[in-house]
Amino acid sequence: MNRTEFMDLLRYYFRRVSEAELAEILSDYEAHFEEGKKAGLSEEEICRELGSPKAVYEMYVHEGMIHEKDPCQCRGEALSAHAERLAGHAEKLAGQAGRAAAVTLDRAQRAWDETAPRLPGTLGTASDVLIRLLFWACYAAGFLVFVLTLFAVYLLSGVLFPGLSAVTLVFLTGTGVFAALALVFTGMELQKYYRSRKTTPPSSGTPERASAEAETADEEDGPQTYEAELVSEEETAPTAALVPAPAGRK
Repeated sequence: MNRTEFMDLLRYYFRRVSEAELAEILSDYEAHFEEGKKAGLSEEEICRELGSPKAVYEMYVHEGMIHEKDPCQCRGEALSAHAERLAGHAEKLAGQAGRAAAVTLDRAQRAWDETAPRLPGTLGTASDVLIRLLFWACYAAGFLVFVLTLFAVYLLSGVLFPGLSAVTLVFLTGTGVFAALALVFTGMELQKYYRSRKTTPPSSGTPERASAEAETADEEDGPQTYEAELVSEEETAPTAALVPAPAGRK
């Protein structure tokens, strides 16, 4: 057995003593090895003189020179240390998660700032496309309903139910034609709305902002309009006589 193995075994057997007592015991046996080395002894010879680490431990216990901790207390301390390490790791992970969340929020804010100005135009284009699809769909559905109505009346009157009354056929025809016309009229209204959207210039924003801009425009045009009115009045006013009036006749 060499010095390293002897000291490791001492640490194992005295594992339940306090840190201060363990350090003192290890320091004493380190000093024994240093003194034996100075005396010219090898590590094996010093280990034989000191005895086995287990015998040293039993001697300390028998003499009452050490105070061992209760195994439950040792396990509790080990669990506490483990819990502290886990808490440290959890705190570290929480910090990393917070930094990652901050970076993600910053990127999301920048993406929103870049996208927000383009949203009104995108939404307007999408609504225009949707309106066009709707009124063309209404036209197509109206034509389809009209054709299907005529075909159904033809089948019911001459093929499937030859004896069907004329009132019933007229009612079915009128219902189908009315439904087709309703779809066509709906498509026409949607098309008018779409054309009005295309011809109406875009508003400046909210009603408050539009009214404010209108007032600003009136204020800017006011002096110019007033000056123009003055000029027009001067041009249309009767010119005063520059020649003195002749003396009165007797």
